[in-house]
Amino acid sequence: METKLHRHGDSQGDGVDRRRFLAWIDLPTPEQIRQMGLPPSYNYGFVGAMGRLMLAHPKIGPHFARLFQQIMFAPGVLSRQERELVAMTTARAQECQY
Repeated sequence: METKLHRHGDSQGDGVDRRRFLAWIDLPTPEQIRQMGLPPSYNYGFVGAMGRLMLAHPKIGPHFARLFQQIMFAPGVLSRQERELVAMTTARAQECQY
């Protein structure tokens, strides 16, 4: 059974903030991401968790997003399908959960 950790860190209802035991990153909201003015990568109707995580760092996040756009969507030698296959294979080899 998966334990749900609430925003304030209390997963047991006992008032203990367990965030001190976990890595905690505040992810940008969809509105904050829209204000960055970045083109959407995929049209899921929402920004995925990995995208939000990368944009959480204000200095490198937007640059990384633009780099990702170039790698995955700009004209190049590999087709879009081949790029997705490389990304999926790389993520799988690293046991990425996303």
